[in-house]
Amino acid sequence: MSDGDAGTSICKRQKVGLDDEQIDRISSLPDELLAHILSFLPTEDAVKTVLIRRFGNLWTSIPNLDFDECLYHKSSSGFSYEDRRVNEERLINLIRHVLILHERSDIHRFRLKLELNRLKLANEIDTWIRFAMGKRVKVLDLDFMACGYAYAGPEGYHMLPNVVLTSDILTELKLAYCRVEPREHIRLRSLKNLSLKDVLISDKTMIEIISGCPALESLFLYRCYGFHKLDFSSFVEPREHIQFPSLKSLSLKDMMISDKTMIEFISGCPALESLFLFECYGFRRLDFTSLNLKNMVIELNWEDSSRLEVSCPYVTSLNIIGIEHTDVYNVSPVVDAALEFDNDYFNCARGEYREVKLLFKQLHDCLFLYGCYGFHKLDFSSCVEPQEHIQFRSLKSLSLKDMLISDKTMIELISCCPTLESLYLFECYGLHRLDFTSLNLKNVVIELNWKDSSRLEVSCPYVTSLNITGIERMDLYNVSPVVDAALEFDNDYFNCARGEYREVRLLFEQLHDAVTLFTRSVLVFTIWELTKSSCPSMNWRRLVLKTMLTEWHFPGIASLLRNSPNLEMLDIHIMPGTNPFYHRDDQWLMHYEVDGENFWDLQQSTFHCLVSRLKTIRIHSFKIELCAVKLVHFLLRNACVLEKLVIETKWELYPDKEKLLCLPRASPQAVILFCEKCYS
Repeated sequence: MSDGDAGTSICKRQKVGLDDEQIDRISSLPDELLAHILSFLPTEDAVKTVLIRRFGNLWTSIPNLDFDECLYHKSSSGFSYEDRRVNEERLINLIRHVLILHERSDIHRFRLKLELNRLKLANEIDTWIRFAMGKRVKVLDLDFMACGYAYAGPEGYHMLPNVVLTSDILTELKLAYCRVEPREHIRLRSLKNLSLKDVLISDKTMIEIISGCPALESLFLYRCYGFHKLDFSSFVEPREHIQFPSLKSLSLKDMMISDKTMIEFISGCPALESLFLFECYGFRRLDFTSLNLKNMVIELNWEDSSRLEVSCPYVTSLNIIGIEHTDVYNVSPVVDAALEFDNDYFNCARGEYREVKLLFKQLHDCLFLYGCYGFHKLDFSSCVEPQEHIQFRSLKSLSLKDMLISDKTMIELISCCPTLESLYLFECYGLHRLDFTSLNLKNVVIELNWKDSSRLEVSCPYVTSLNITGIERMDLYNVSPVVDAALEFDNDYFNCARGEYREVRLLFEQLHDAVTLFTRSVLVFTIWELTKSSCPSMNWRRLVLKTMLTEWHFPGIASLLRNSPNLEMLDIHIMPGTNPFYHRDDQWLMHYEVDGENFWDLQQSTFHCLVSRLKTIRIHSFKIELCAVKLVHFLLRNACVLEKLVIETKWELYPDKEKLLCLPRASPQAVILFCEKCYS
């Protein structure tokens, strides 16, 4: 076969592939499936598909109706009263239009979110709600506060139509800024999830609702005005208890609860798995003896300074805000703990916090200290006996943020965590050297504190995954085991004119396998390229770039490709933004000429990875912009062994994808795939 025949054959194969891609597969889908797809769009967008011939009036059969006033709001600045009024009218007209033309006999979800205070539509809103109930709706979400605030007083609450409280179909009910005053017996036999937020309701009505929901699995009560006390004793017969046999999750906020009531309530929930208490008050001791209760979150009320005793012999996940006035017992089953001090009660001068020390000694597996205001120094030496150390024998994950830690304390802490696998240090300070000698510690994330300009030495002979922000102030040793590294410069300390970053160059040469670089790191390679400095030779097999894509990043990307001869996979996540310069000192880069339009066409040197190694390219968040298109053209023309180019994009951002499919390719086996979202 001649070269001309071979070329013709290849063109025919590409043409056939192109014809296959151009087949309209959407039109062949059944109406029911298309209506299901439309249900995931905002209702207004679903209605607009009437302009597409294949969709026609299919929107009238969508199972989900979602009307949200907040979607019409722009930014808070420059949003006039007139704009707001016009958008309200637009939403109301949309609702009227949709409800008149909707033809489906049943709907799955009906959501109505609008600010009632400014709209005098109570009777019409009731009509909309009755429409949903008549369609046998299963999920009903009514929010009459929307993006506003409850400021109109009790008269501003929307009176809930009684039809909502007598449905055998509803499985989920969410109410906000409603008044609930039933006029007949409440019956919600299929209801599994109930959420009441800023609802005006009496104690008696609350017990009637809960009693009328025998299948209830999740209950969320938040600022229910008129119902501040969780105590049903006056509404039941003596020695009788309210029973919630199916309840698995209970969330309460800003309510008064006595010890006795809480014990009785929990005992009436044999299936309860998760309990969330936010700013509740009135109780002094919580004994959780249920075998099923595994997840507990307690945020103590800032107005209540009394101590709370908590016994949780079967709880495995514990989250407490206000640990300084909490005594926690029987925590040996806890494998995941998040602890925080209360801003209003913490006082550094109060003493050693003996109870907190005892709690730390009992916890294991996972500990997260974050935003512990006033507890900025991690040092337990004053809390233990001489020659005694805090022990976390089963701790697997430790996260610390914005805390003062000395080298000595960190060494002691790590040595007392023999099973520690993951360490996260966010903006901690006081550290100068970290020696990670534990065989089990595999994952380390360090984000240096921008207030601390000192250098940090890190030795990680057994770490396999390393994520660092602030590499320009860090010296790393023994990184040969690292197979997955993510590296970024600190915006506050990065300065293009500072020099060659010799330590960073050495680090790049030591790393192998998979490396992730961000916008500032790519600019470093641009600096080396433009100043004709020597670039490191990297032995990376996979490179992930999470960066802006501007002409100032082109030289850096070219340098990375040129100096990574063994690169097999390239992932590019295009980040938003067009100006890579954070500091005035960086503007000196603009004195160099970078021809963004012709940059890739002018590349003459050999890219060894493109010639013989690079097989897979993925580009995420692709948009039809010059910088992105030029880069794709270059890669396709020069990647000789490329097997697959995956482009993640939204169809509306790149409607002419066929143009990419027609681009010349150096690799005859290369295929181009488009997807909404692709995974590594």
